[in-house]
Amino acid sequence: MRAELAHVDGRKARWRFSLGCAWATGLIWTRLTLSAREHARLSVRLVFAGGVAAVALAAYGLTQYPQPLSGHDTWAAATAFPALLLTYATITLALSRDATRPATTARRYGTAAGAVTGWAWFLLLSPPAPLKQSAPALLAIALLSPACAAALATRSAQHTTAGTNAALWSAIVGGLAAFIIWMTAAYARDGRPYDAGLLHDFHHSGSSHLATYAVRDAFATALTLLILIPVVALALGSLGTRLPHTTRTPNPGADNTV
Repeated sequence: MRAELAHVDGRKARWRFSLGCAWATGLIWTRLTLSAREHARLSVRLVFAGGVAAVALAAYGLTQYPQPLSGHDTWAAATAFPALLLTYATITLALSRDATRPATTARRYGTAAGAVTGWAWFLLLSPPAPLKQSAPALLAIALLSPACAAALATRSAQHTTAGTNAALWSAIVGGLAAFIIWMTAAYARDGRPYDAGLLHDFHHSGSSHLATYAVRDAFATALTLLILIPVVALALGSLGTRLPHTTRTPNPGADNTV
Protein backbone atom coordinates (compact mmCIF):
# COMPACT_ATOMS: atom_id res chain seq x y z
CA MET A 1 0.00 0.00 0.00
CA ARG A 2 2.84 2.39 0.81
CA ALA A 3 4.52 1.61 -2.51
CA GLU A 4 1.29 2.25 -4.42
CA LEU A 5 0.62 5.49 -2.53
CA ALA A 6 3.76 7.03 -4.05
CA HIS A 7 2.19 6.68 -7.50
CA VAL A 8 -1.16 8.29 -6.57
CA ASP A 9 -1.33 11.93 -7.62
CA GLY A 10 -3.52 14.60 -6.11
CA ARG A 11 -4.50 15.29 -2.50
CA LYS A 12 -8.06 14.02 -2.82
CA ALA A 13 -6.94 10.88 -4.63
CA ARG A 14 -4.36 10.16 -1.94
CA TRP A 15 -6.97 10.63 0.77
CA ARG A 16 -9.40 8.28 -1.01
CA PHE A 17 -6.65 5.70 -1.46
CA SER A 18 -5.60 5.96 2.21
CA LEU A 19 -9.18 5.63 3.46
CA GLY A 20 -9.73 2.65 1.17
CA CYS A 21 -6.59 1.00 2.55
CA ALA A 22 -7.76 1.62 6.12
CA TRP A 23 -11.18 0.16 5.31
CA ALA A 24 -9.64 -2.92 3.67
CA THR A 25 -7.30 -3.40 6.63
CA GLY A 26 -10.22 -3.22 9.05
CA LEU A 27 -12.19 -5.79 7.05
CA ILE A 28 -9.22 -8.15 6.89
CA TRP A 29 -8.61 -7.76 10.63
CA THR A 30 -12.27 -8.41 11.40
CA ARG A 31 -12.44 -11.44 9.08
CA LEU A 32 -9.32 -12.99 10.57
CA THR A 33 -10.55 -12.33 14.09
CA LEU A 34 -13.89 -14.03 13.48
CA SER A 35 -12.54 -16.93 11.44
CA ALA A 36 -9.31 -17.81 13.24
CA ARG A 37 -9.85 -20.79 15.47
CA GLU A 38 -7.85 -19.46 18.40
CA HIS A 39 -9.68 -16.13 18.37
CA ALA A 40 -13.20 -17.02 17.29
CA ARG A 41 -14.58 -17.44 20.78
CA LEU A 42 -18.27 -17.40 21.49
CA SER A 43 -17.94 -14.07 23.29
CA VAL A 44 -16.46 -12.36 20.21
CA ARG A 45 -19.24 -13.61 17.97
CA LEU A 46 -21.85 -12.63 20.53
CA VAL A 47 -20.54 -9.07 20.64
CA PHE A 48 -20.56 -8.73 16.86
CA ALA A 49 -24.01 -10.33 16.68
CA GLY A 50 -25.13 -7.84 19.32
CA GLY A 51 -23.76 -4.97 17.26
CA VAL A 52 -25.63 -6.18 14.19
CA ALA A 53 -28.81 -6.55 16.26
CA ALA A 54 -28.38 -3.00 17.61
CA VAL A 55 -28.07 -1.61 14.07
CA ALA A 56 -31.10 -3.65 12.97
CA LEU A 57 -33.15 -2.28 15.85
CA ALA A 58 -32.21 1.30 14.99
CA ALA A 59 -33.11 0.68 11.34
CA TYR A 60 -36.44 -0.83 12.39
CA GLY A 61 -37.35 2.35 14.22
CA LEU A 62 -36.58 4.42 11.13
CA THR A 63 -38.98 2.37 9.03
CA GLN A 64 -41.84 1.78 11.46
CA TYR A 65 -42.45 5.21 12.97
CA PRO A 66 -43.37 8.45 11.14
CA GLN A 67 -40.64 11.12 11.10
CA PRO A 68 -38.39 9.38 13.66
CA LEU A 69 -35.57 11.91 13.11
CA SER A 70 -37.66 15.03 13.64
CA GLY A 71 -36.82 15.48 17.32
CA HIS A 72 -34.66 18.30 18.65
CA ASP A 73 -31.70 16.16 19.73
CA THR A 74 -32.33 13.18 17.47
CA TRP A 75 -29.58 13.96 14.97
CA ALA A 76 -27.03 14.18 17.78
CA ALA A 77 -28.16 10.76 19.01
CA ALA A 78 -28.03 9.36 15.48
CA THR A 79 -24.42 10.58 15.21
CA ALA A 80 -23.40 9.25 18.60
CA PHE A 81 -24.86 5.80 17.95
CA PRO A 82 -22.47 4.66 15.18
CA ALA A 83 -19.55 6.26 17.03
CA LEU A 84 -20.35 4.19 20.12
CA LEU A 85 -20.73 1.00 18.09
CA LEU A 86 -17.40 1.65 16.40
CA THR A 87 -15.77 2.09 19.80
CA TYR A 88 -17.32 -1.18 20.99
CA ALA A 89 -16.08 -2.99 17.87
CA THR A 90 -12.55 -1.58 18.21
CA ILE A 91 -12.25 -2.67 21.85
CA THR A 92 -13.66 -6.10 21.04
CA LEU A 93 -11.19 -6.65 18.21
CA ALA A 94 -8.31 -5.53 20.42
CA LEU A 95 -9.32 -7.88 23.24
CA SER A 96 -9.99 -10.83 20.94
CA ARG A 97 -6.48 -10.86 19.47
CA ASP A 98 -5.10 -12.32 22.70
CA ALA A 99 -5.47 -16.12 22.83
CA THR A 100 -3.59 -16.73 26.07
CA ARG A 101 -5.12 -18.48 29.07
CA PRO A 102 -5.72 -15.20 31.02
CA ALA A 103 -7.48 -13.74 27.99
CA THR A 104 -9.68 -16.81 27.60
CA THR A 105 -10.54 -16.69 31.29
CA ALA A 106 -11.40 -13.00 31.01
CA ARG A 107 -13.71 -13.64 28.05
CA ARG A 108 -15.53 -16.41 29.86
CA TYR A 109 -16.20 -14.53 33.09
CA GLY A 110 -16.71 -11.15 31.43
CA THR A 111 -19.28 -12.38 28.92
CA ALA A 112 -21.37 -14.09 31.59
CA ALA A 113 -21.21 -11.06 33.88
CA GLY A 114 -22.10 -8.74 31.00
CA ALA A 115 -25.26 -10.67 30.19
CA VAL A 116 -26.33 -10.55 33.84
CA THR A 117 -25.45 -6.85 34.05
CA GLY A 118 -27.49 -5.93 30.97
CA TRP A 119 -30.59 -7.69 32.23
CA ALA A 120 -30.16 -6.25 35.73
CA TRP A 121 -30.00 -2.67 34.42
CA PHE A 122 -33.09 -3.21 32.29
CA LEU A 123 -35.10 -4.69 35.16
CA LEU A 124 -33.87 -1.93 37.47
CA LEU A 125 -35.00 0.88 35.14
CA SER A 126 -38.16 -0.81 33.83
CA PRO A 127 -39.22 -3.37 36.45
CA PRO A 128 -42.27 -5.58 35.92
CA ALA A 129 -44.84 -5.52 38.70
CA PRO A 130 -43.42 -8.51 40.68
CA LEU A 131 -39.96 -6.91 40.83
CA LYS A 132 -40.85 -3.33 41.72
CA GLN A 133 -39.86 -3.96 45.34
CA SER A 134 -36.55 -5.54 44.36
CA ALA A 135 -34.72 -2.40 43.23
CA PRO A 136 -31.93 -2.67 45.85
CA ALA A 137 -31.19 -6.27 44.87
CA LEU A 138 -31.22 -5.44 41.15
CA LEU A 139 -28.92 -2.46 41.73
CA ALA A 140 -26.52 -4.68 43.67
CA ILE A 141 -26.50 -7.24 40.83
CA ALA A 142 -25.96 -4.56 38.20
CA LEU A 143 -23.06 -3.00 40.08
CA LEU A 144 -21.37 -6.07 41.55
CA SER A 145 -21.48 -8.46 38.58
CA PRO A 146 -18.51 -6.84 36.77
CA ALA A 147 -16.54 -6.65 40.00
CA CYS A 148 -17.19 -10.33 40.73
CA ALA A 149 -16.20 -11.29 37.18
CA ALA A 150 -12.96 -9.33 37.48
CA ALA A 151 -12.17 -10.86 40.86
CA LEU A 152 -12.88 -14.41 39.68
CA ALA A 153 -10.87 -13.93 36.48
CA THR A 154 -7.93 -12.50 38.41
CA ARG A 155 -8.03 -15.37 40.87
CA SER A 156 -8.43 -18.06 38.22
CA ALA A 157 -5.68 -16.76 35.92
CA GLN A 158 -3.47 -15.42 38.72
CA HIS A 159 -3.02 -12.22 36.74
CA THR A 160 -4.61 -8.79 37.23
CA THR A 161 -4.71 -8.25 33.46
CA ALA A 162 -7.29 -11.03 33.22
CA GLY A 163 -9.46 -9.19 35.73
CA THR A 164 -9.20 -5.91 33.86
CA ASN A 165 -10.06 -7.62 30.57
CA ALA A 166 -12.99 -9.38 32.22
CA ALA A 167 -14.26 -5.99 33.35
CA LEU A 168 -13.95 -4.72 29.76
CA TRP A 169 -15.82 -7.73 28.38
CA SER A 170 -18.59 -7.29 30.95
CA ALA A 171 -18.79 -3.59 30.03
CA ILE A 172 -19.15 -4.29 26.30
CA VAL A 173 -21.56 -7.21 26.60
CA GLY A 174 -23.58 -5.47 29.32
CA GLY A 175 -23.96 -2.26 27.32
CA LEU A 176 -25.05 -4.07 24.17
CA ALA A 177 -27.38 -6.40 26.06
CA ALA A 178 -29.10 -3.51 27.83
CA PHE A 179 -29.48 -1.57 24.57
CA ILE A 180 -30.98 -4.53 22.70
CA ILE A 181 -33.37 -5.48 25.51
CA TRP A 182 -34.42 -1.87 26.11
CA MET A 183 -35.15 -1.09 22.47
CA THR A 184 -36.89 -4.43 21.86
CA ALA A 185 -39.20 -3.70 24.79
CA ALA A 186 -39.75 -0.12 23.58
CA TYR A 187 -40.83 -1.29 20.11
CA ALA A 188 -43.02 -4.05 21.54
CA ARG A 189 -44.84 -1.51 23.73
CA ASP A 190 -44.61 1.53 21.39
CA GLY A 191 -42.66 3.34 24.08
CA ARG A 192 -45.12 2.64 26.88
CA PRO A 193 -45.73 3.30 29.70
CA TYR A 194 -46.61 6.91 28.92
CA ASP A 195 -46.05 8.48 32.32
CA ALA A 196 -47.01 12.03 33.30
CA GLY A 197 -43.54 13.41 32.63
CA LEU A 198 -43.42 11.94 29.13
CA LEU A 199 -46.89 13.26 28.30
CA HIS A 200 -45.96 16.71 29.57
CA ASP A 201 -42.80 16.81 27.46
CA PHE A 202 -44.71 15.50 24.44
CA HIS A 203 -47.32 18.26 24.60
CA HIS A 204 -44.57 20.89 24.71
CA SER A 205 -42.38 19.29 22.05
CA GLY A 206 -44.43 20.09 18.97
CA SER A 207 -44.35 16.43 17.95
CA SER A 208 -47.54 15.03 16.44
CA HIS A 209 -47.10 11.31 17.14
CA LEU A 210 -46.92 10.11 20.73
CA ALA A 211 -45.53 6.64 20.01
CA THR A 212 -42.72 8.09 17.89
CA TYR A 213 -41.86 10.59 20.60
CA ALA A 214 -41.84 7.85 23.24
CA VAL A 215 -39.63 5.58 21.13
CA ARG A 216 -37.21 8.45 20.50
CA ASP A 217 -37.06 9.00 24.25
CA ALA A 218 -36.39 5.29 24.76
CA PHE A 219 -33.61 5.42 22.16
CA ALA A 220 -31.97 8.30 24.04
CA THR A 221 -32.11 6.25 27.23
CA ALA A 222 -30.62 3.24 25.44
CA LEU A 223 -27.73 5.39 24.19
CA THR A 224 -27.15 6.57 27.75
CA LEU A 225 -26.94 2.94 28.83
CA LEU A 226 -24.36 2.28 26.10
CA ILE A 227 -22.17 4.87 27.82
CA LEU A 228 -23.13 4.48 31.48
CA ILE A 229 -22.87 0.70 31.81
CA PRO A 230 -19.30 0.41 30.43
CA VAL A 231 -18.08 3.27 32.63
CA VAL A 232 -19.61 1.81 35.79
CA ALA A 233 -18.63 -1.78 34.92
CA LEU A 234 -15.02 -0.86 34.18
CA ALA A 235 -14.71 1.26 37.32
CA LEU A 236 -16.11 -1.41 39.64
CA GLY A 237 -14.42 -4.22 37.73
CA SER A 238 -11.06 -2.54 38.22
CA LEU A 239 -11.72 -2.55 41.95
CA GLY A 240 -12.53 -6.25 41.73
CA THR A 241 -9.01 -7.01 40.51
CA ARG A 242 -7.63 -5.54 43.72
CA LEU A 243 -9.60 -7.61 46.19
CA PRO A 244 -7.20 -9.26 48.63
CA HIS A 245 -8.40 -12.81 47.96
CA THR A 246 -7.97 -12.61 44.17
CA THR A 247 -4.22 -13.07 44.14
CA ARG A 248 -2.23 -16.03 45.30
CA THR A 249 -0.41 -15.45 48.58
CA PRO A 250 3.20 -16.55 48.31
CA ASN A 251 4.49 -19.07 50.78
CA PRO A 252 7.02 -17.22 52.96
CA GLY A 253 8.93 -20.40 53.66
CA ALA A 254 9.11 -21.61 50.08
CA ASP A 255 12.40 -19.86 49.31
CA ASN A 256 14.06 -20.34 52.72
CA THR A 257 17.50 -21.78 52.50
CA VAL A 258 19.57 -23.37 55.21
